[in-house]
Amino acid sequence: MSAIRYHHTIIARRTDPHDLIGLLRAAFQDSGMSMKALADAAGTPYANVHGFIVGGKDIRLATAGKLCSVLGLTLKPTRGRKG
Repeated sequence: MSAIRYHHTIIARRTDPHDLIGLLRAAFQDSGMSMKALADAAGTPYANVHGFIVGGKDIRLATAGKLCSVLGLTLKPTRGRKG
């Protein structure tokens, strides 16, 4: 995977860096973990993990933070983009 690494933050080049779900999906696919292992490690229900990876459902920010932690990503606030 081609990625930019900066202080444990990974931004996958194949996804929009502002697409949190896309970044999580890419990190999950690259991790080699099963959805069950990811859910267990993050302490979140398997149905939530399966729902957003396979079904395209949204997840709560708190859940995204747990998944980022397990997948070695850093979730940090930034100022909004000027459009």
